[in-house]
Amino acid sequence: MELSKALEWGTKYLHEHGIENAREGAEYLLLDLLNCSRSSLYLNHNISLSTKELFSFFCFIRERARYVPPQYVTGKTWFSSLPFIVNENVMIPRPETEILVETAIERLSTIDYRLPTILDIGTGCGNIAISLATSISCQVYALDVSCHALNVAKENAKELLDVDSVAFICKDILESEFKLPKNLDLVISNPPYVPHDDIKGLPREVREYEPHMALDGGKDGVKFYPSIVYLASGALSSGGYLALEVGIGQAEKVRKIIFENGSYQQIETVNDYAGIERVIIAKKK
Repeated sequence: MELSKALEWGTKYLHEHGIENAREGAEYLLLDLLNCSRSSLYLNHNISLSTKELFSFFCFIRERARYVPPQYVTGKTWFSSLPFIVNENVMIPRPETEILVETAIERLSTIDYRLPTILDIGTGCGNIAISLATSISCQVYALDVSCHALNVAKENAKELLDVDSVAFICKDILESEFKLPKNLDLVISNPPYVPHDDIKGLPREVREYEPHMALDGGKDGVKFYPSIVYLASGALSSGGYLALEVGIGQAEKVRKIIFENGSYQQIETVNDYAGIERVIIAKKK
């Protein structure tokens, strides 16, 4: 079957199963399968797929038609220009989280650290920790409550890092006996922040396949922020930074949590590409 015919079939199949943006979805899967650019796909539209390629594409399309997120279908996604392995044990990284990473790197660059020490709370697939480690010389502790998620993160570190600059820790920050490392230069986190009752209204791909423990932020979505802010206040060095991603409409609540802790100054907000308050960053006194 020619590329163009396969794309037509995939588009039709996804459309018939209620998948929005069926054409783009079919293209995404085909491009990943063939490891080629969109322009190359259309320039070579008359080339025939091999039997193996065609079978793999059919399997991809049928998986996507069950509303499996395309990143889980292909087993990878891109974040900060890096390819990350993902599966149903980890939340799929979102583009807005790149702003969190960029903001943290910008702040660290203003201070003369020989080797900054960083803690990433709720690392998931390791996208924040590994992106930091590939951008600057640093030592990162990557923490998650899910050991299954950490297995994915470790695999990503193995694929993407040349040096052993990320250490992985399986712990629950809500445990009363949990202690963070001391003298940190940055605590960074994209914690679960979807209000519990909003999860049922999320797109089917998200609510049925992505791990709820990586989404559910409790009643008002800010369940984890008080613990992170408190623990970071005792772990950060003076002049170190706390950087947090927040959900829509949550920035004011999180700023208040940080302010009332009393250990921080220069509490700032950074908007995402849509103009939504997305990142809160504060400096330890």
